[in-house]
Amino acid sequence: MNSNNADSIYVHIPSDFPVPRRDPLLLDLHPQLIESVPVPQHRSNLARTRVSTALEQIDCDPSTASGSSLDAIERRSVRLWRRIASAGEAQARIAQTFACRTGLEIVALRDALGRVLARDISAPIDLPPFANSAVDGYAVRHGDLLPDRPTLLPLHGKTFAGHAPGEPLPARTAARVFTGAMLPAGADTVQMQEDCEQRDDAVLIRPGIAMGANRRLAGEDVARGARALEGGHRLMPPDIGLLAALGLQHVPVHTRLRVALFSTGDELVEAPALLAAGQIYDANRAMLAALLSRLGAVVEDGGILPDDAE
Repeated sequence: MNSNNADSIYVHIPSDFPVPRRDPLLLDLHPQLIESVPVPQHRSNLARTRVSTALEQIDCDPSTASGSSLDAIERRSVRLWRRIASAGEAQARIAQTFACRTGLEIVALRDALGRVLARDISAPIDLPPFANSAVDGYAVRHGDLLPDRPTLLPLHGKTFAGHAPGEPLPARTAARVFTGAMLPAGADTVQMQEDCEQRDDAVLIRPGIAMGANRRLAGEDVARGARALEGGHRLMPPDIGLLAALGLQHVPVHTRLRVALFSTGDELVEAPALLAAGQIYDANRAMLAALLSRLGAVVEDGGILPDDAE
């Protein structure tokens, strides 16, 4: 017990005490540190009773308790707090207790948002599927550029997005290209149009541009055959876009989990019923149903069950 603070007492239940697991008050306390907090003086006797009762339930005589178990009950009342499990611990316990059974189904991509992939998705094509320009500008061969002064190159061809270039880019020439346009064979660098000066049928390229600038290579985002998305992943809007870019129309997903949800308590009623004395409207079931639905579960509403002593 730590009594340096006159308003608090800390009680530790030693690890060799046989805590009865059937007792909900002591469930999960053992062998954790139990913190006491100050409460009003007039509740002192109640607090002493609670501590004494707890010690009796772990086969410890409160009149002789000492050392690490309990030095004294003094000054202020003591309230026992059950240890709160972390979210990770709670999830681990649920996983150990329940076995989720799901099947596999193929759904259209437009219906796949929020669903969980049943297996890995491998890219059937390169993404992007071809080398293309990231900007509006001029495609060149980097080796044709002068390193210390501007380079004037005659124009040879023009390519828009959605169209293939007519022929490879000849040496010491430049091709006019636009964002997303396929690069002509031989071109390895694109200079932004803002950094160029067009002169009749030629273009002046400034020095200093890096080789490969403003060029997107085939497979730069996802290479053909590579894993695009991992099984077990919940599909979000960017994932839908990725799968669409890969040309996929359908995806394998786990069937939705079915969850039975009900509330218990004589004090609960549901609209449009009128409240009787001592009753409240059931809010938790509606909230939990919404949370489960957001996670993609199919909620089966069990309504409100009355209290039952058994």
